[in-house]
Amino acid sequence: MAIVGFACRLPGGNNSPHKLWTFLEKGGIAPNAVPKSRFNFAGHWDGSHKPGTMRPAGGMFLSEDVDLARFDAGFFEVSGADATAMNPNQRQMLEVVYEGLENAGITLEQLDGKPVACFVGSYSTDYLDMLLRDAEDRAPGFLIGTGRAVMANRISYFLNIKGPSVTLDTACSGSLVGLDLGCRSLQSGEVDMAIVAASNLYLNPDHVMDMGAVGQAHSPTALCHTFDADADGYCKAEAVGALIVKRLADAIRDRDPVRAIVRGTASNSNGRTRGTGGIAQPSAFLECHGTGTPAGDPEELNGAASVFSPTRDQQRPLVIGSIKSNIGTF
Repeated sequence: MAIVGFACRLPGGNNSPHKLWTFLEKGGIAPNAVPKSRFNFAGHWDGSHKPGTMRPAGGMFLSEDVDLARFDAGFFEVSGADATAMNPNQRQMLEVVYEGLENAGITLEQLDGKPVACFVGSYSTDYLDMLLRDAEDRAPGFLIGTGRAVMANRISYFLNIKGPSVTLDTACSGSLVGLDLGCRSLQSGEVDMAIVAASNLYLNPDHVMDMGAVGQAHSPTALCHTFDADADGYCKAEAVGALIVKRLADAIRDRDPVRAIVRGTASNSNGRTRGTGGIAQPSAFLECHGTGTPAGDPEELNGAASVFSPTRDQQRPLVIGSIKSNIGTF
């Protein structure tokens, strides 16, 4: 499979793949201050485990130049009333998917009525939770505007694509599971292209407070020290991203820009046998989950060693890393 287009909005002002690449080359770490446009951090932070307070000292958010209140409703064929009721995750998702299609050089006319799958990862309910608190200020149609099931359907409707349209909730692995399902849809021949996307925004402090109360899961410093002696948990982060995926042969035939090749995907695998050990040998780099927790990091490395070490040439060490240290956990 070939990734022919991509787009993103990530912490640290990394609102394009090019900016993200430059950021990582320089070893950048995104700021972990909470923007004033989200919620009153000072009014919720305590640094302790007291109920109703935030333990982490912040999080990694999209930069302030990504204005969640701005949205071109007319372009995306959404009425003003519906746009008001829409979860900002939906708005950002539409924009980033469109940017991904632009990156691939694919026009709206080329997609009209075509067999294209759409798989979207999402688990945030912040906007719905906020609207439910004020019965008098709920916009008409807010249940549709905030429903996670609508995330993928909104994209399929706007593009008028006819393939599977599914919103996934597998927490932080939603986009990876979506990529697996997208590749499977392409392999089966039921679609000619797959849109894989995910969006995660923190619009109120509730989720951050709840996660901070879960043992050592959330770093009190709001930094992720992956594979480090200072590992004390992970840092919650916002992110919006989209991939445009096609069969490699089709991408070459259509002269699409091949950004990357996906050689294989899997979901909910419990391990590998030596019979598939050949897959590990050509691998040069492993992007790890890297939660930055004393329990999680060693377990992940031991698992990686059991897969990659037995058949590996000692002169070709496997390089490992985790982007969580740079831009947090989505």
